[in-house]
Amino acid sequence: MNSVKIPEFPPAAKKIVDQMESKDVLGASKHVRMIIEACNIVADQSAVKSSKELIHLLNQTMQYFLQTRGKETIAVRNAFDWLTDGFDQLQDAPVQDTKKFIDQRCNQFLESLIQAFPLPKIQIHCLHEQYQDL
Repeated sequence: MNSVKIPEFPPAAKKIVDQMESKDVLGASKHVRMIIEACNIVADQSAVKSSKELIHLLNQTMQYFLQTRGKETIAVRNAFDWLTDGFDQLQDAPVQDTKKFIDQRCNQFLESLIQAFPLPKIQIHCLHEQYQDL
């Protein structure tokens, strides 16, 4: 049996992963939202020194989600493909520029999900903000 290597997540991202693994949160669109948020946290709180390292770290993070949640829905693969589109052009960019790009992509993706699968406003605010203080 192949075991899935769990990345070392920052505390806020780990909280998201724990919620998904507890099976308390159901639904592909909610999981995708949480995965994108976790990836954004990983990128933002990473201490890597280069964009190449950051992209590698984010790819490892997404591989974990593909192996654990991607088997349940193609939506995870689609989110990964969309998020990483353009990474090849960032390999040599300053790491802060790459973090900004990732943050913008994550926010764009979350906004598109909110439009496609609207939640009550209070839930949207909680989903986007609840991990900011950790």
